[in-house]
Formats: sequence, structure tokens, C-alpha cells
Amino acid sequence: MKTGCSAIMSCLEVAEASVKDIDFLAMCSCTGYVVFRCGSRADHAHGSEKDGTESFQHRAGCVGAVPTLQRAADFVRANPGGKALLLAVEICSACYFVDHALDTVVGNAICADGAAAFLLGVQEQTGSALEITPNN
Repeated sequence: MKTGCSAIMSCLEVAEASVKDIDFLAMCSCTGYVVFRCGSRADHAHGSEKDGTESFQHRAGCVGAVPTLQRAADFVRANPGGKALLLAVEICSACYFVDHALDTVVGNAICADGAAAFLLGVQEQTGSALEITPNN
């Protein structure tokens, strides 16, 4: 899946990391049966030999990112120094249904292919605290 792999590689480039740095891969998609196991494609294409852990949340609709983010956050909290990559990918064009109903036309018009990824990790605390003051 080029869309998901592209999001992963862009994220890793910005984070100055590689596929080998990922310890946990969390993916979500409501078009999941179309993008099944795009994580293994990224591993294979970019030389990762890690036997990482992964979670795949599919058919959860738009709210799927929330439990997926929770799984990634749980992983990095439980594994200090570990890195979790979250990938949200939708390939809606693979699921378009064509008829003359207005609902179908609107749905096809507002749902597009796309992906987003981010890398999550916990750094060791340095002893200094950040104080946040609300603006009045």
C-alpha cells in the first residue's frame, strides 16, 4: 500500500528515525480489508528485521484513531525507550459504490484516499518541569 508506506516514510524522515527504530506498529482503518498488513510491506521494503509488536484496528470508522492512539501510548509507557508508530490509512476509492442516490454521491465526494503517521516515544525526564499557565 503506497499511501500508508509513504506516510510512514515521511514521518520517519521528519523524526530522523528508520523502520528499524519502530518497536510497535499501531494501524487503524475503516477500509482495513483493503490495506491489511501494510506494516509488513514497509518492513520488507525498508529492511527492518525486528520482530515488533503490532495492533490493527479496522472497521471502527472515524473514531478508530482514538483506541489506536491509546494502544500506542500504552506501549511506550510500558516500554520506556521504545518507539511506537501510529498509522491511520483510508483507501476509500477501493470501496466506492456507484448509484444515483444523493447519499452515495455525497459520501463518494467527501471521502478520499489518505494516510497519516506519527512516531510516539517517551523520553527520560531531566528533572526540570514545564509549567503551563493558561492565557486569560
